[in-house]
Amino acid sequence: MKYYILLLGLCLLSCKDNTPLQTSVTINVSKAGTLDSLLDKYNKEVIDTLVVTGEINEVDLITVKYMSNLSYIDLEETELSTSISKNHILVNGDQNQIIKLPNNQSLFYSLNPLEIHSKDNEPLDIDGVLLNSKDGLFLYSRDRRDSMYIVSKSSKDRKLTYKDLSLYRESFKGVDLPRIFISYNQKVNGYKVNVMWFPSDSYYFDQSPAILHFQNDTSEFYIYNPSYKEYGVYEKYGEKTPPKDGDTIYVNYTPKESSKYAEDYGYLADNNVPFFFQDVDFDGKDELLITNWQCGSKGSSRYDVYKVNQYYEHRLDMIKLTDAPFYKMENGLTEFNPKEETIKLHLYFNAFEYAIHTYKKVKQEKIEWTEPEDSYKFELVRVDIHNQYTYSKEHKVYIKDGYKYKLIKDEKTTGIR
Repeated sequence: MKYYILLLGLCLLSCKDNTPLQTSVTINVSKAGTLDSLLDKYNKEVIDTLVVTGEINEVDLITVKYMSNLSYIDLEETELSTSISKNHILVNGDQNQIIKLPNNQSLFYSLNPLEIHSKDNEPLDIDGVLLNSKDGLFLYSRDRRDSMYIVSKSSKDRKLTYKDLSLYRESFKGVDLPRIFISYNQKVNGYKVNVMWFPSDSYYFDQSPAILHFQNDTSEFYIYNPSYKEYGVYEKYGEKTPPKDGDTIYVNYTPKESSKYAEDYGYLADNNVPFFFQDVDFDGKDELLITNWQCGSKGSSRYDVYKVNQYYEHRLDMIKLTDAPFYKMENGLTEFNPKEETIKLHLYFNAFEYAIHTYKKVKQEKIEWTEPEDSYKFELVRVDIHNQYTYSKEHKVYIKDGYKYKLIKDEKTTGIR
């Protein structure tokens, strides 16, 4: 009798925690962000199969992330809360075998490992991140897209077929770079602006190539900038938390007028403004200026200048201005005189020699089709040359005289110390 009483006591002690040891759980989330509390009545450490329906958000994905024993995750009937980004990273442990994806969503999943077979049915040990999109399934690993493009999925037999893109990846090695997506919170001159930025190193916040996308109600266009820099990225991440490949960053646009260096640069912007709109050819319409960060002389930035909303081949587009003075304009080294319609470029050749080129807007006629029409261009009307050597100083001035340049000043001073 004592034996049975002792056995009953041990059973009562062992059953003190009444949490059911259920390994397969189906949860309907009626309010996004509550999945963790709904799972409180279960032992999450033993759950290996989880089916979720309803509305979820990033908090719920984090809950799933730390359920280390999951081998089957079904999120097919869930919807992501609209208050969060479409792209999320769902990182799970080493047990994942099957993941059913939500409809009409783009989510990232960690596969560590997922059972993947080649066309010859050979198993592959893949460690990486799977991206599901309308174009197919892509595998990413080591912060880069891997040399494998998954083209189909079968949940029944847990197989993914793929085609090898090793040669493709090797051929495009120069453009196979990490990507950071930057979106500006404010419209700029009526345009919504998004940027795909290609930092050369995850810890390198200085200039790197980027593709800028401008879109308004009537047109859209893309512009490549070989030296893009947005200080908002550094302000968001700081020095200790570098951005990761695929991150989306939302930043505020800084108008050139509100920059703390606005007075120093006047008509143009300083290095803190990655792009801005300004009338630089005195026609009353703003051009788009893209800042090539520190691509000028003496640490200055150079600008690419575009005419926007221009009809090109029967469609609205942008046109890059490639004639002088527009391809040589630098902040701090360019002077504008709207009243005289002149632009002065300060050009430094070395520590001792520099020149000032003065361009003036002149009216002329052109014939595009059948009849003459007014046209304007900028002519180089004056050149000031300054040579400042150790013991001498020179100053020459040329002015435009018809089709030639006339020397009107030639001064030389010696004996300077």
